[in-house]
Amino acid sequence: MKSSTATKISNDAVSLEAGRRKGSIKKSRPGHASLIEKIREAAIAHREIEAPDKARMEKIKKSAESYRTSLEQALSREVSLVLELFQLKRQIAVLTGDKILPIRRSLHEPGNGRSEHGTTE
Repeated sequence: MKSSTATKISNDAVSLEAGRRKGSIKKSRPGHASLIEKIREAAIAHREIEAPDKARMEKIKKSAESYRTSLEQALSREVSLVLELFQLKRQIAVLTGDKILPIRRSLHEPGNGRSEHGTTE
């Protein structure tokens, strides 16, 4: 049994669902005793079903946060390595007198292994 709505099961929710006013199911009315008991049982069952779903969602949220942290750390390392590569190429250029080579070749440069449309030659 899956819950299809986020509405808490209660006497008021049931009365509104039945097209009645909020508060129309009263404990003081003897005819409502069995209905109130069934509503209480349904509310307990609903909470028991929701509990594992909440625990599962918390586990998924923690996992997603862990992946997000790992991704940010990986991106940080990559940026750091690209900067280091650029600095080393600049040092080589200063020491050898060569021009600095770009980190990436443009798509339009011949011999880069790709055509202008991004496909391999």
